[in-house]
Amino acid sequence: MECLLAGGFDQIYVYPAGLLKVLQHMKLAYKNPKIFITENGYPDKRNDSIPIETALQDDKRIMVIQEHLYYVKNAISDGVNVKGYFVWSIVDGMEMNSNYSIRFGLCYVDYLDNYKHYPKKSITWYRKLITNETSG
Repeated sequence: MECLLAGGFDQIYVYPAGLLKVLQHMKLAYKNPKIFITENGYPDKRNDSIPIETALQDDKRIMVIQEHLYYVKNAISDGVNVKGYFVWSIVDGMEMNSNYSIRFGLCYVDYLDNYKHYPKKSITWYRKLITNETSG
């Protein structure tokens, strides 16, 4: 994947290969410290006019996280001392300077119906990934 503008915010770009480059740089420049990757995710623009069922199908988020993890795995194979990886975020929430206009969560929050939570496709995918479940 080339560097591209993320879908929900005009100041966030997605460049998974760049994560590998940063991790390799950290290894060399800082004597291979322990690294915990936090707040890695993909934003969607809030659009209350689309059906919730459509919003739950977040294949782009899955693809972006998969690609980032591919490069994290490559970094680990290269000896980078990655100790943890955390997706941002479990639920859609208020983002600094953006209020509730961006959705990062693996669970959809319905702001118009008492903040009900709905699991997106990505949370099922991620749960299976981190628990080593197979899809078969």
